[in-house]
Amino acid sequence: MPFLATVPQDIHYKLLSSLHGFEDLSATVLSARALHSAFQSNRRRVLSAVGRNFIGSIFTDALLLARAQEKRDGLAALKVKGLSSSTVRLLVNNAETIGELQTIVFGLLKDQHAVDLRNRATMTQFAEAPPIVAASETESIRFKVAAYRFSVYCLIGSLEGRIAFLKRYPQLQILELSHFVNALWILASVIRGRPLETDRDWDLVSTLMSTGPHNILRLWTLKFTHPVEFKAALNEHKKCADNDEDEGGEVYFMAEWCDLMDAQGFPSDAGLRECAILDGEAGHERVVRALEAVAMNTGVAVAATSAGGRASLEMDSEEDAHPWTDEEEAAKRLTYGTTVTDVLEPTQDILLLLLLRADFAAFANRLVGHAQAAAGLNVASILTPAVESHEHLLDAKSGAEGIFLCRIGREIMWQQLDRRIDEVLEALYVFYRYSDRTMSDWQQTRLLTQLSKRAIRPAIEDEFDAFARWVGRRQIFSIDDMDAENSDEEHEEEMSEIM
Repeated sequence: MPFLATVPQDIHYKLLSSLHGFEDLSATVLSARALHSAFQSNRRRVLSAVGRNFIGSIFTDALLLARAQEKRDGLAALKVKGLSSSTVRLLVNNAETIGELQTIVFGLLKDQHAVDLRNRATMTQFAEAPPIVAASETESIRFKVAAYRFSVYCLIGSLEGRIAFLKRYPQLQILELSHFVNALWILASVIRGRPLETDRDWDLVSTLMSTGPHNILRLWTLKFTHPVEFKAALNEHKKCADNDEDEGGEVYFMAEWCDLMDAQGFPSDAGLRECAILDGEAGHERVVRALEAVAMNTGVAVAATSAGGRASLEMDSEEDAHPWTDEEEAAKRLTYGTTVTDVLEPTQDILLLLLLRADFAAFANRLVGHAQAAAGLNVASILTPAVESHEHLLDAKSGAEGIFLCRIGREIMWQQLDRRIDEVLEALYVFYRYSDRTMSDWQQTRLLTQLSKRAIRPAIEDEFDAFARWVGRRQIFSIDDMDAENSDEEHEEEMSEIM
């Protein structure tokens, strides 16, 4: 392809980065000298871009597992920045493994009572003909995220590390993880092939679970393809269970898991652990409603998101309880509906609870009001008192703090109408993140740092540079400024903290 030599290398980079598989990348790179040269010059960024295209929205969890596996195998000591050849292989192999696991296990997610773990006949029936149930796109994403995360959990060597790992995710995602683990437990029991009747039976299945989803799938495959190897492998796990029984090792892995789940403070509805991954009114939406109900009944500021996001719940003590207004009871960071029209209804607006100085809240209302008037919209306060006793604060030029409700309607979405509104929302969201996280000594410093990043600097003439500085994110419009490998280094730091 001689003409490729005349095309700028930026175009070569864009072409390679748009590929959706590593095999396609390999074939493309070998097809022309110019493309090979572009790959060598941008290897880290190309591999990261193709990895994201290949894995999709769950790339972060997939990469975290690959990093944990490299650490386990001693490959992390090589300090290879970006995606090494071993990382790519792990990403591909893990994606295939979890895809196969979904085909086998998803039917158990739909009906965990189809297999009675004390009845050999139901276990044999499942082993001979596991029901193949298709997952929707959202169900598949939730399943795979849970599978990746439990795989990482199994690789963490200490209880403290596992607790820290679970704290990374909100209750909604922990319930999704628990749903996956329940189904995997059933599969491990079916692999064992005997009813769970004695403590030794439970200990063996617990030991199998501690080895993680990959080994469980390997044993499932061996059970039907290589019976002799399967029996030998199962005997090894039996020996491990017997040896660890007196030492509190893997045989107590699932007992520890159950204790950690009980400590999460889930709603009393036990069925939530059997439906969190599934779509529909009886599935994921049921879990969201239950969490919101608990939040409203106990004075918790709920911030629930599905797989791929983070949030937290903060409880007010009885001494700090406030008489909430009717509007505050609808506070929510997550909104959903059956149609786009439903989502855009005013009753579905995002509502955030914020702790703010009253004079700043009044200033924010004025600034947004000016922007609304300039756009020909009805002027409405973006901030309203969330507590009855704080209603007077907006009328006074006071530095006192109050609890306010921030409404984000469709008319004032970020980057849709007026930059003044954008600036106010960015600042308010910094305060939201500050009050939504557990308090610590460094929180105030973080608040000031994040606010300073949002300061407007008129001296920066380039609009893209100014916008990137304002939102606190590196711009992606210039190839030279792309720094996708930073996420790789962040994963290495994260793994060093929890492993």
